[in-house]
Amino acid sequence: QNMAGAREASLEALRRLETAGEADSEAMADTLANTATFYGALGQPEFDLPLQEQSLAIRKRLYGADPSVLPPAQAKLLG
Repeated sequence: QNMAGAREASLEALRRLETAGEADSEAMADTLANTATFYGALGQPEFDLPLQEQSLAIRKRLYGADPSVLPPAQAKLLG
């Protein structure tokens, strides 16, 4: 698989989401998590964790921090 190409596509998607004003959206959280996965697969864990943390922070703002009060689909997003 072309992980470097996938990472670059994810970075472009992040830029587009920011430009579109979607910095605190579920789409941004998903894209951050995906980008982190690509960095990890490419042996660059120093970029992985900060992106995962940003993704989680967005989801906590969107859904709250207590997964027990959320529908299962949203609770799963909080880990």
